[in-house]
Amino acid sequence: MCLSPFGLVCIKILSRHLPFEFGMSMLFSSLKCEESHSMGHLGLTKTKQMLRARYWFPALNSMVEDIIGRCYECKVTTKEHRQEPIKPTKIPETAWNTLAADYGGPYPDGHYNLVVIDKRTRANGEAENFMKLLNKTEQIAHMKGNHSNDAIQDMLMGYRSTPHPATGFTPYAALMNRDVRTKSDHKVSKSSRCSLGSVRHLSSSWCNQCNDFKRVT
Repeated sequence: MCLSPFGLVCIKILSRHLPFEFGMSMLFSSLKCEESHSMGHLGLTKTKQMLRARYWFPALNSMVEDIIGRCYECKVTTKEHRQEPIKPTKIPETAWNTLAADYGGPYPDGHYNLVVIDKRTRANGEAENFMKLLNKTEQIAHMKGNHSNDAIQDMLMGYRSTPHPATGFTPYAALMNRDVRTKSDHKVSKSSRCSLGSVRHLSSSWCNQCNDFKRVT
């Protein structure tokens, strides 16, 4: 038993080497909440955990929420994530009437990338999703020591020649009404044809050996 600074008899119980006090006044409880929050302004959850490890008193949660809600430093330095009200997006009447843009950088060589996408599509976050792919291409090019412009052109070639899952058409074919010519569409050289013919010869000979083996067994 001991006497608190406010004249109240408190019982201290050592639990995990920390004092645990009962019967504190409202003034003493408010002071403890303010002291705990002033140590780093850690927010609601961590301040409550800090207090519960040492004290217990009624209305602990509401008292901490009230003190942190009135804290000027927290209001100035903390970014609030407010949920915007649901509002249907109006479909643009013409192409390139409403745009979505996102930028990335600076990259190791100091340049930036800007992505601008027409908002006539109703898909959400198209510019941000494409910027993720662009950042990944930049990182891989930097890791391999390749030029970022060449890596981006290769990525765009693959992106434009890949059929869209909704339409079944590639972006290039939807825009130009013809298929794009990629690296895989190039003509095979004479040396490549020779090597390809040798591979086919080995494959056919191997198949014949397998068939002879099956007949013997």
